[in-house]
Amino acid sequence: MIRTIASDAHPLSERSLHMNIQKLKKAAEQGDADAQSNLGFMYCSGQGITQDFSLAAKWYTKAAEQGNACAQFNLGLMYYNGDGVTQDYSVAIQWYLKVAEQGNPLVQCNLAEMYEKGQGVQQDDTIAAQWYRRAAEQGYPYAQRVLGVMYDTGRGVPKDEVAAKQWYRKSATQGDADAQFNLGGMYYNGRDVTRNYASAFKWYQKAAEQGYGNAQCMLGVMYDCGYGVPEDLTAAAQWLSKASEQGVADAQYLLGLKYENGYGIAQNFVQAHFWFNVLATLENTKAQEARSRVEKEMTSAQIKQAQILARKWFKMHPK
Repeated sequence: MIRTIASDAHPLSERSLHMNIQKLKKAAEQGDADAQSNLGFMYCSGQGITQDFSLAAKWYTKAAEQGNACAQFNLGLMYYNGDGVTQDYSVAIQWYLKVAEQGNPLVQCNLAEMYEKGQGVQQDDTIAAQWYRRAAEQGYPYAQRVLGVMYDTGRGVPKDEVAAKQWYRKSATQGDADAQFNLGGMYYNGRDVTRNYASAFKWYQKAAEQGYGNAQCMLGVMYDCGYGVPEDLTAAAQWLSKASEQGVADAQYLLGLKYENGYGIAQNFVQAHFWFNVLATLENTKAQEARSRVEKEMTSAQIKQAQILARKWFKMHPK
């Protein structure tokens, strides 16, 4: 995902904003790069002025040509998206490069992603990894996590689970939920570390508490099996429910089983059928079999009720 950076402009009252725009225009016309950049932002965002991407690009260009990093990035973003200018990844990457070379980690990540995707340049995971590393070494958690993935999979760098774990940890300790989940997985599966369910639980929990669905599912499994934590079927059902609401297929199947059998939750064939049905419509064979099994225990009214719940689910969670 290409990320954005803020302008130097600050929120102002409507009256102050009008006065500020007049001053900005005057300063911009006199060649002040900061004023040109902020005026470009105002035209781009429509803040206090009629939105006009073409004028935004004009003022960003003037500021960018004077070396204003914020304008260089925003102009690159306009070329990336085709706002006010003809979309041109190669021009976007030229402006990103100028900012990235100045050490901006966010823009270094954007540049890395363009090399990953081959946008405006020949696709090159090795160069992408180099830019992610420059951002990661500045402590940027997103870059640290992606670099961890690259080491984990051997993409753009030699496969190295030790390095993967190190970068995951750096990112995870800064709160990146994806990195926390990946680090938890390394401990759960014993990759480059002695299998340690307690450590796995710790990192899965951190990600789960941020709403990370797959981590919530893993907490449900670990509570169910007593891995790294005392067995607690009720807690397992609670975490599986959270993950199921986010569409995690494994959680939905396991939650259906819990409702079917009354494990850690009151037995409820309607709820069991509902969750199995949600998965079954996605051609999940196990769920289709489970739905047929539980139907034998249900009345026609209960089946109809479960089908209504499934229709409501899909209406609230369109594909």
